[in-house]
Amino acid sequence: MSPNPAESSEPMTQNFRKHPRFRAEGVAARMYLKGILTGIGLGRTNVVKGTLNLSEGGLMISARKKLTAGARVRLSLAIEKFNDTIDCDGEIRWCRQNAYKRDLFYVGIRFDSMGSSDQKKIIGLRDWLNSPEYRARTAARRKDGPPMEISF
Repeated sequence: MSPNPAESSEPMTQNFRKHPRFRAEGVAARMYLKGILTGIGLGRTNVVKGTLNLSEGGLMISARKKLTAGARVRLSLAIEKFNDTIDCDGEIRWCRQNAYKRDLFYVGIRFDSMGSSDQKKIIGLRDWLNSPEYRARTAARRKDGPPMEISF
């Protein structure tokens, strides 16, 4: 491999993320744009269609409308497994239109700052979803039940 990445013919595979992402099973997100009206309780329209993945640093959602990178948002993440909620602020980092369903958008959101107790909830959820017990339960459900459908 060439010492200069620009001269290399090998694909770049380096991941610059601080935290590993995982499928956000059992996490329901609500989000609204921050602003003057939402600060006084008006204009709080949830645009989240589904929560796709999650990490201690942020999440990816599918949204019902195009959102602007850099916009400030307020999030509420309901974690079914723990019967608990994480409330935090974030920033939209990117937004891409779904290639097949033109009325849906994929949105990347970075959390601003999150308390250690909320980060521990996310770590606990990731550990649970990667546990042998959870994998055995979901394998049994898939074997006995109808095939899993993923829709956005």
